[in-house]
Amino acid sequence: MKFLKPHQEEALAFLSDKKLGGLFMEMRLGKNLVIIRHIEQSFMTSKTGKFLFVSTVTAMNSFHSELLSEGWPTDRVFNLTGESSKNKKVMLTKFLKASSEKKCWLLINYESVPILGLGLWPWTAVILDETIKIASPKSNITKYMLKMFANSQMHRFILNGKITPENPLQAFTQMRFISQNGFMGCDNFWQYRQKYYIESGFEWIPRQGHISQLKKEISKKAFVLLRKDASVNGVGSEKEYIKRMVPVSDLQKQYMLELKKSYEVNGVQYKNELGVQIVLCYIASGFVPSQNEEDKAVLFQHNKLNELLNLISEIDGKILVFCRFKAEVKAVSSFLSEEGIRCISITGEDSIQSRIEIKEKFDTISEIKVAVLSIASSAKGQDWSSADTIIYFSNEWSNDLRGQSEDRTIHVNKTSVQLIIDLVTANTIDTEVLEALKEKNFNAKLMMSKFFDKLK
Repeated sequence: MKFLKPHQEEALAFLSDKKLGGLFMEMRLGKNLVIIRHIEQSFMTSKTGKFLFVSTVTAMNSFHSELLSEGWPTDRVFNLTGESSKNKKVMLTKFLKASSEKKCWLLINYESVPILGLGLWPWTAVILDETIKIASPKSNITKYMLKMFANSQMHRFILNGKITPENPLQAFTQMRFISQNGFMGCDNFWQYRQKYYIESGFEWIPRQGHISQLKKEISKKAFVLLRKDASVNGVGSEKEYIKRMVPVSDLQKQYMLELKKSYEVNGVQYKNELGVQIVLCYIASGFVPSQNEEDKAVLFQHNKLNELLNLISEIDGKILVFCRFKAEVKAVSSFLSEEGIRCISITGEDSIQSRIEIKEKFDTISEIKVAVLSIASSAKGQDWSSADTIIYFSNEWSNDLRGQSEDRTIHVNKTSVQLIIDLVTANTIDTEVLEALKEKNFNAKLMMSKFFDKLK
């Protein structure tokens, strides 16, 4: 059983008398442990209990591991993530039987909750993790979660690193989930927006005084902590950013020109700008679309790979290499292996159990220096703090995924500088993506400071 850090003790005390509440604590600050302890304390005298934990597939394993480390027996923790439909039904039957006799946890991803009709079950407590998943009022998952749970009498909690990665409108549906009979006098998002915002072109601007009012209401219901404000070693570790430029080749220029002129390259035709944009990202990394259905892209240029190899040879310690596309993950891991560098790789095709085993190899085998990871499958949840360096071979447009992936190497007990390197092919879409991420990150930090400065 772990000892709580001072900031975790503070978070636990905040929740002590609450049936509804939130933990907005940046990554690696230990919000999973806090909510587990709160549930244990709240239902200490109860013989039975049904506890539902909902998260993304990639973030589920860390919560599962935390439960086991807290002493929860394996026969009282049912993790349905990654299971087939048939197995899920079998496990649900076992969960119902077990939870009628003792306290049990059911862990499941967001998409499966409505499919399995879990909103109709008599839960003792429901915890939603990575609640940016319910930030959009138009999302079917958001609609289901609010309809089935928001006005119930069960204990409800939300967990997230940031409540509003992009703008304050994202706060409403999350706060509505942990509010009985509406939030800030509004039962739904559309009422809230109409009451507190003014339409300006394509944007909705907060009315004067609303941000401070919103901050006050959030502070009543949620514990908020930024890493820079946590009084423990490591969590405020400094990040050092480096941009390593890679020269663009004549062949890359030719492919980009063809694509922009005719929406066609290497015999593959594209119908819209979105398809063209994706292919431009491939070309920037040295790949071109393939007419082969099994291989959507083939490697034609080694300039980025060669620069990656140079970087890895310069860096001591373990390294994470993040890639946007599966084809990149496969090509990078194959290239490094051929060059004699031991590495592991993870994409969305790997099962949850497989990811755990692969990561364990990376953490425990000193000869394995590099983990090549797809951003979408590995940006959230897992602790990769055995590495001190992150290299982005390519980037997603998502600021949320970028921020989450950057924090994979941070741990409360580390004080080392986190080195973050972007490989950018000059005069390609790589530059635009990185600039867009910087702009989004600036806006997100500005919004966070407005909300959470001295919010304790």
